[in-house]
Amino acid sequence: MATDSSGPMHPSLTAKKRPRKLPYQRLDPGKKEIRLLILTKADNQSDDIHCELRQTSLAKTPRPLYHTVSYVWGDVTAKSTIYLSGRRVEFGASAEQVLRRFRFKHRDRILWIDAVCINQSDVRERSQQIAMMDDIYSGSAHNLIWLGEDDGMMARALVALDAVVEDARRETQGFIHLRKMLRGDHADIRYAQVPLAVGNDVIDDVLLVYDTAWFQRLWGTFPARWRRLLIPQTLAK
Repeated sequence: MATDSSGPMHPSLTAKKRPRKLPYQRLDPGKKEIRLLILTKADNQSDDIHCELRQTSLAKTPRPLYHTVSYVWGDVTAKSTIYLSGRRVEFGASAEQVLRRFRFKHRDRILWIDAVCINQSDVRERSQQIAMMDDIYSGSAHNLIWLGEDDGMMARALVALDAVVEDARRETQGFIHLRKMLRGDHADIRYAQVPLAVGNDVIDDVLLVYDTAWFQRLWGTFPARWRRLLIPQTLAK
């Protein structure tokens, strides 16, 4: 039977070609509104990522419970697919990777991640949300830091970090003396004079963590004298 090729295409075919409008409703900066991402649980890490956006206010009491995510965007031209409110949309590959790794198996998770929770195509909203960053991060239950995919060195580096922490704890009587040194007028000089019992191979493994892209970005925000103190300050907390 002959068919008329000039007729309308099947709806499922035409729908795939239409641009998908992202489900963003306008935020009210006067009410300190933000969007939270409800990341749907998944049995397998390879499962598609499904999530929803929920609008809320940081001004309300009690404040919403959520975790912020800190990571490096990386190559902004690299894209991956997630399902947002049932719509198949593309976001940065690094954001998709973060969501995949932080997704729970048995329950949904509430996150704030800038690439998705901020309408990146709305310049005005981006500016308003950036101005609220301090409130967003300080108001979270925890900040999750994504250092990137493990290339095999992270397990070794974590063992090394544990060794350094235990060494510092033992040599400073449970960090008491370390805190005093770090709070002195010449803290950086004092710390440089404190020998560590661990070997150079352990220190080299620790530095692998601090050489990741996330920490490289962080170094640029610290005055030079404080960059030397970041490791001991972390140990002392």
